Amino acid sequence: MYDVTREELMAAVEAEEREWLSTDDIHPYKSRVPQTKGNTVSFPKITKFNTYLLNHYSAEIVEEINGLLYDGELAAICGVDGFHSQQLTHDRCRIDPRMTFWRVNKYEFTADLVVYLKANSYNDDYSGLQSFTLYVSLDFCIDDRMTYEFGGISLKQPERDRIKLDDYLIPVLGMREVNAAAEDLLFEYMPEALHDYKLLDPFKLARKMGLEVAYHKLYKNHKTKSVLYWFDSEVKVTPRNGDDKAPPIVVKIPAGTILINENAVHRDRSRLNVYHECFHDEYHWLFYRLQEMHNNDLRKIKRTRKPKNQGKEPKNPLTIMEWEAKQGSMALMMPESIMRPMIEQCKTEERKIHKHAGWVYQGVGFSICDAMDIPKYLARSRMIQLGYWQAQGSLNYIQANRMCGRYITPFTFSRESCPTTAHTFVISPEESFRLYEQNEEYRARLDTGDYVYVEGHMCLNDPAYIVQTPLGPKMTDWGNRHVDECCLRFENVYQVDESYPTAFPWLLQPEGH
Repeated sequence: MYDVTREELMAAVEAEEREWLSTDDIHPYKSRVPQTKGNTVSFPKITKFNTYLLNHYSAEIVEEINGLLYDGELAAICGVDGFHSQQLTHDRCRIDPRMTFWRVNKYEFTADLVVYLKANSYNDDYSGLQSFTLYVSLDFCIDDRMTYEFGGISLKQPERDRIKLDDYLIPVLGMREVNAAAEDLLFEYMPEALHDYKLLDPFKLARKMGLEVAYHKLYKNHKTKSVLYWFDSEVKVTPRNGDDKAPPIVVKIPAGTILINENAVHRDRSRLNVYHECFHDEYHWLFYRLQEMHNNDLRKIKRTRKPKNQGKEPKNPLTIMEWEAKQGSMALMMPESIMRPMIEQCKTEERKIHKHAGWVYQGVGFSICDAMDIPKYLARSRMIQLGYWQAQGSLNYIQANRMCGRYITPFTFSRESCPTTAHTFVISPEESFRLYEQNEEYRARLDTGDYVYVEGHMCLNDPAYIVQTPLGPKMTDWGNRHVDECCLRFENVYQVDESYPTAFPWLLQPEGH
């Protein structure tokens, strides 16, 4: 390890944000959840759109199909000469509750339904009861109120080149789709920024989207970083120069406001939070309107308990939205179309100096930070997010205490030894101590004396991997380049509470040890 400069002491302040960000590298649909007490998990009581549609519009849809039948259009669609009946009942016209939804824009989406029809039809050579599978499309708009139009009906399933929505009208976005969604948003409101990263500005983006940014200290709330208010609201805040002991005051928050909680985020470091709420505003409005929410804090949604299913807990839609917004905020701050050419150019320059991949990506990270004026942990996270897996060996910051820490020496490892961003060979002294207390297997390994803590790793105590120096133990050059062969590997296992994910280092059997 090496000491950081005075300016790097700011990295200590970023420790919480770094942990908060690292917990979100794995998509919630793929994350593992550790064993928890009890036989149930907390789950939000929220409405699926297919349930809403069947409850409110099923009769209208059947009547619309009856209108096509009466006009003779349904016969043409179904490829028959006509129908004997002029009226379809619900038992002969059944809507499948499994539906597919497609995003058009912030306010509009298309619902593709399957309708099973049984009716007495006739042709030149046939007359009798027939079954038909109809594909019905409805075009919805949800703004101040919900409206829809009958989009079409066919015997053929339509093909869509749009973002798919889940049952809660939340976009189904993997990392590739998040990057594309972020650039689509920038192209709509700030196209010039996609050609010049110096024009990227979250506050300007928010204004163009019709949003304002306000700063307050949420009363006795040091956890929530930011909140997007879609409706006029009132909140309790701490007086500007007061603390939690001071009586709160109530302030009015206009609709379309991003509130930055200064108890959790300094206003000079709020860019990522503004991008976060901009992504929410563009891509999660449909969910909010579906739930008819007149509060803006997701934790106020009522919850229920659902039984565990052999460790496969139901996927919380609130967690999905937070994952998308957190990844989307980085994609807005550092667009892929700008970052990839910049990373490749910096790699070329760094490789003239270093052959060690860890040092190469450390240099790339420093260059990106200097050019874009962003924290180093964000540059590292974005490189990893874009698939530059070797960047995991660079810019690893170990917290020593509240106001001090160090960047450990960059290192390398084989790709197969660290298949996801949940896996890591880095552990802080505090995390190691806590794991030693809590995990019997980890404690047994360390009690053998076979391992020693060195440069952020728990390494085999062998001269091939560790050398003693006047400043303490240090990894050998070979050990540093092959940490997967001499250091314990850990896995971040994410335990989700009722509002925010928290990461705990959890021991994973290292291969070969």
